[in-house]
Amino acid sequence: MSTEATSPPPMPVTPSASPNPAPPPSTTLGVIDALLKNPNTLLAMLVGPQAKSIAGRLGLIAVACLALFGLVVGMFSGGMQLWAAPMKIILGLAVASLMCLPSLYIFSCLAGLRASIGTLVGLLAGLLALTALLLAGFTPVVWIFGQSTESVGFMGALTLLIW
Repeated sequence: MSTEATSPPPMPVTPSASPNPAPPPSTTLGVIDALLKNPNTLLAMLVGPQAKSIAGRLGLIAVACLALFGLVVGMFSGGMQLWAAPMKIILGLAVASLMCLPSLYIFSCLAGLRASIGTLVGLLAGLLALTALLLAGFTPVVWIFGQSTESVGFMGALTLLIW
């Protein structure tokens, strides 16, 4: 009997790229699908000739989904919050993103990433779009709890937890 430990059999290596790569998205719904299922496709497109178009669509997705989430959050209070909550959420994330963009670029360069500022704007738009899509996915939960409770503290905690 041998005292040496036997190593487990090697795991089969799966190829990182699929044999049939997804075609580039041509519509906003295609961009959403690519963002959720194959973000590498969008990443490759952000350094190509379609970068501005993709970044613009990602920004549009982010604004639309954040507006939807803000509208549902504003429904809890009603009145002026129906338009104020979406505006605060959209403008707050836009200002925060613009404030963080210079340091993102600097630290990316220091880390050795060879990307232009335009590419990083596209990546940031993709991050915001993905975050906004996730928030839009939780919108029905916020709406249900907003309709079934009067507690401002609970709704604030729920919204922050979901965020």
